[in-house]
Amino acid sequence: MPEVQCRVCSRHGRTVIVLLIDHQIQRVLDQDGNLYGTTYGGGADNYGTAYKLSPGENGQWTETVLHSFAFGDRYPSGTIALDAGNIYGTTELDGSAKSDGAVFELLSPVRGSSYKQKILWKFNGADGRLPFGGLTLDSTDNLYGTTEGGGSKGYGVVFEVTP
Repeated sequence: MPEVQCRVCSRHGRTVIVLLIDHQIQRVLDQDGNLYGTTYGGGADNYGTAYKLSPGENGQWTETVLHSFAFGDRYPSGTIALDAGNIYGTTELDGSAKSDGAVFELLSPVRGSSYKQKILWKFNGADGRLPFGGLTLDSTDNLYGTTEGGGSKGYGVVFEVTP
């Protein structure tokens, strides 16, 4: 059975609960009890999804696929972050020839539309590659994370992205 830990964070008066499972897979629980996460595969093109699980009656959960990743920016990895209805995360591949990974934002739907993906940063190797570590969002909306490789010595970097 995987080890489960829980960390509670508070941002702008909203409480966000982060679940840590096996120290690798992290999902985010919002103040309404909805659980958000990503899958490495599945979705319309089998390149991964962002999803929401909503609690229901009798302990049942309802799954909603919020976004299916496409060929360009695919295979989400690491922790996601929530802020004002937007979802932030990283992908293993970014669609470029070198494909060192990306940081993305899924913009909250407006009036019945679907989530729209916006690429905030594409890594080029020199500034990092393979951002598997996930993201942390600070109180001024900066995103922080780590990469597995790249950087000046090739051992990875700690990065900051401002949406």
